[in-house]
Amino acid sequence: MSSRIAKSSHELQNCSNSSIEKFADKIHAEFVDGSGIDVETYNLAIEIVPDLELDPHTGEVIGTPIHDALNWRYTRFGHQAQENIYAALFKNEDGSYWQSKLSKPRIDKKKGKEQKYQTPKGVGLRAYRPTVSRQIRRQIASYFGIEVPPPFESFWDWLEDHPEIPIIFTEGGKKALCLLSHGYVAIALYGVNGGYRSKDDYGFPVKPYLIPDVVRFAKGGREISLAFDQDESLKAKRQVKQALNKFGSLLSATGCLVKIIRWNGAKGAKGADDLIVLQGADAFDHAYEKAMPLNHWQILQRLEGQLTYPANIKLTTADLSSLEIANFPDEGIIGIHSNTVQLRLKD
Repeated sequence: MSSRIAKSSHELQNCSNSSIEKFADKIHAEFVDGSGIDVETYNLAIEIVPDLELDPHTGEVIGTPIHDALNWRYTRFGHQAQENIYAALFKNEDGSYWQSKLSKPRIDKKKGKEQKYQTPKGVGLRAYRPTVSRQIRRQIASYFGIEVPPPFESFWDWLEDHPEIPIIFTEGGKKALCLLSHGYVAIALYGVNGGYRSKDDYGFPVKPYLIPDVVRFAKGGREISLAFDQDESLKAKRQVKQALNKFGSLLSATGCLVKIIRWNGAKGAKGADDLIVLQGADAFDHAYEKAMPLNHWQILQRLEGQLTYPANIKLTTADLSSLEIANFPDEGIIGIHSNTVQLRLKD
């Protein structure tokens, strides 16, 4: 009987190995070819694991990597006669896991849609801090004329102590890994609202505040750019713009110089990684160089009616020169909006 069990377990292991290799190849192609992530960065940041690790001789479960990474409870007899599941785990520099992509996505019962990614249960909002290769460390340090951090030193601790190095916040681990691969210091959030909290642990509204993983880098007047997806649907666009306004304002309040990176999201170039893969790194370089300061971007959105901002002064005159100068501020930026008059800015 034991030999039959061992043989069956061995066959199962071989089948499982074949399936996990196919999944690994698929993920490698998606990340490296589809998102422009260099191979070394991919190998350092992504770990492929099965849901169950079996003893090759007895077939007994000896490990549950996916459940462990996501803080899920494993039920010993709850997975019999089910297909194997594999995961691509996004690893943090400290060895913890930030997120995972499953071979068989779970279904969000409320939305009725597949959940593209799974985050560890009970950890709250976190930023992605993967291991950064020695080559990219050198590239970043050299560009800013700073001594390169030693291999044994945390890249992110080193970055925290160097506010002269700009940071890009984006949504999604693949986008951050792509930008890191091209020499940008990028930090991924779970989504457009992932950098701050506006509710407490019980779901009650609170005054919005930055999460700790963001606060540690938002200091010393650091330049921070926001590169969120360029969605095409009007609803998604409005949600992203409102999140950019909240997140950007919170960052600006810390003394950081905040900029908004924009590009044409048509023809599949929705994310920063899509833009780089489809149009080349130069396309993102151009968007980065043309990034708009937050206050200018906010004025533009208000004029387009994308943000709720009441007018300070409402006019009915056709001749602006007839207005009392005393009604205008002595400094700052004045925005004038009309259906028939173009916007003029006064510094």
